[in-house]
Amino acid sequence: MLKKLLHYCYNYSIWLALLVCTDFLFIIFLWLLSPGKFLILLGAMLFVSFLMFSIALWIAYSSDSKKEKAYMELLENRELAEDESFLTAFGGTDYTIAQALVKRLQSEYRENKKQKSDIQEYEDYMETWAHEVKTPLALMTFVLDNRKEEMSTGVFHKLEYARSQLQEDIDQVLYYAGLKAVHSDFLFEKVSLRDCCTEALSEYRALLDEAGFLIQNETEDIGVLSDRKGLIFIIGQAVSNSIKYADPEKEKNTLKLYTEWAPSRNETMLHIRDNGIGVPEYDIPFIFDKGFTGGNLRQRKKATGMGLYLVKELAKRLKIRVGTNPEYKTGFELVLAFPRVSK
Repeated sequence: MLKKLLHYCYNYSIWLALLVCTDFLFIIFLWLLSPGKFLILLGAMLFVSFLMFSIALWIAYSSDSKKEKAYMELLENRELAEDESFLTAFGGTDYTIAQALVKRLQSEYRENKKQKSDIQEYEDYMETWAHEVKTPLALMTFVLDNRKEEMSTGVFHKLEYARSQLQEDIDQVLYYAGLKAVHSDFLFEKVSLRDCCTEALSEYRALLDEAGFLIQNETEDIGVLSDRKGLIFIIGQAVSNSIKYADPEKEKNTLKLYTEWAPSRNETMLHIRDNGIGVPEYDIPFIFDKGFTGGNLRQRKKATGMGLYLVKELAKRLKIRVGTNPEYKTGFELVLAFPRVSK
């Protein structure tokens, strides 16, 4: 408070200087008119001057503090712009300025509120659509699983690719919506890395076989604390990227999954490595950014820029450290690090 008062004294120093000059003139007049009572009158005048300046300073300080408090409350709660009582803290020219500010904030607040409502409606619609489209997708899966022998190999693979791609897109929509939700439905439990990798690979088995992948699942049966569905989704995104960005010039596409223990960090590491076209070194810092599709034209045609972004965001929620292996140059390697949780 003392610091503020000194600041106000500095701000109103011109008025203090004017008061001192006026007092100096009156001191000269007093000395000329009544030399005998000069000291008594001088003391009284200086006291009254100091008292008047102090009262004026205190009034200005109280008024500005009230305005500052009103502004801070408005910044913390924009809904106050809808309440005209905010303006009671202002008067004169300040009232006109505050009134203009309130009108501007009211307009922006209503516009933001409408945009928020529109976005929420759109997200709700997309989430509803994603759930409803699962019914025909389940029927398609049923037909492909039970009528495979009635289709030619080429037709089956095309339909399986379409089904797999549609399933992946739906999962991305649902997980993206889940990341935006205030509450999450993750179920943390001890899960086997080997089982999760096996299940993720089985979901893409038909596409991996069609692309002629040599799969090396060398993951150990190590238990980690995580959400099973979320972890399978993360591994599945890595497998999907390996299929999308397979190098057609390679004689054999390979996909290797293996685990290792990092004692220095007390973490279990899961490596997902392929020998595809890889990612240019200058793109590595941005591959987890939302919407980033890379500078490679072949990549850009297939990429949405959402897969690895969702991997990063979901891994953050699951307390999984995600990164790449910069030393691996013959493809792309995603590394997931799970903290060792003591009992």
